[in-house]
Amino acid sequence: MTGDLGFDLLAGSSMAAATIKLFLPNGNAQSLRIAEISNWTGKAIAAPRTELENFFEREELNQAGVYLLVGTNAESNKPKAYIGEAEAAASE
Repeated sequence: MTGDLGFDLLAGSSMAAATIKLFLPNGNAQSLRIAEISNWTGKAIAAPRTELENFFEREELNQAGVYLLVGTNAESNKPKAYIGEAEAAASE
């Protein structure tokens, strides 16, 4: 399986069964979403740009984390992404 960025997503890993728990604080899957994966201490949090204010109010964002900013290049109309890390993700 190859990801959009051209690397092998399964290289050197064995996929163990896992449970993903999805929490929809607003009751809408197009809104703020929080995912927890069994046997993993982190959380994945996603929100559309229109809800960034609510996103940054989450207490989880006061912890160290990795974040992805995704969008479209205005000139080429191709997808682009920025990957960063921070001790307190909400401060970035």
